[in-house]
Amino acid sequence: MGHRLSRSIETLAEVLTWEGKHERAAQLFGAAEGPRDAVGASVLVFYRVDYDRAIATLHNALGAEAFDLCWRKGRTLTLDEAVRYALAEACS
Repeated sequence: MGHRLSRSIETLAEVLTWEGKHERAAQLFGAAEGPRDAVGASVLVFYRVDYDRAIATLHNALGAEAFDLCWRKGRTLTLDEAVRYALAEACS
């Protein structure tokens, strides 16, 4: 379940990337990494191009330092917190 939820959060992060909500997107990408790591999974091959494109866009838009800060902030979220954070944006 963690991997599927992780992918859902990453999909939302990709959408936010293209909407220009870069800090929020980077934080959600960081949050999604935890559940994937917990089950020893990686980004699936057929999602990799979109994932890498979004990450590169965020690095360019935010710069490495700000990207890393947002990513690390996302990594501190529990799975429940990450879902609430993701839903708060989706519902507003």
